Amino acid sequence: MYCVTTHFCLKHFWQLLPMYMAYRRMQRYLRVTPGLIRYAFLFEDLHTICTLSIWESEDAMISFSNTISHLAALRRSKRLCQSIWSAYWYLDAISKHASSWPGRKAWPPLTQHPKHPHRLVPASNEALSTKETVV
Repeated sequence: MYCVTTHFCLKHFWQLLPMYMAYRRMQRYLRVTPGLIRYAFLFEDLHTICTLSIWESEDAMISFSNTISHLAALRRSKRLCQSIWSAYWYLDAISKHASSWPGRKAWPPLTQHPKHPHRLVPASNEALSTKETVV
């Protein structure tokens, strides 16, 4: 699984509404995007918002980033923001509590980590379930 966090620093606080409306327009695409497991739109403060998405694979994440709807949203965001940055992570595990995060699509098959019972790892990859990781 892969995770992407994008941080948007707005030029003015009144641009929160246009950014949120752009997110709402994107939801219709997000609901049918192949490989997207979960997503969220988060308010940090009056000038800062973040998006979070969790993907089944790197290919699914890259495929979505090149869609017309995502590129249009990015262009719109660049006009409203003084800065935008993203971070990408490969997730080798999620917490037991993260698996209760509701969404339109089920989580991929997960199993309990043999050494860390609070972690869930992909059931299809035995190497990850036995690999020692640091939180």
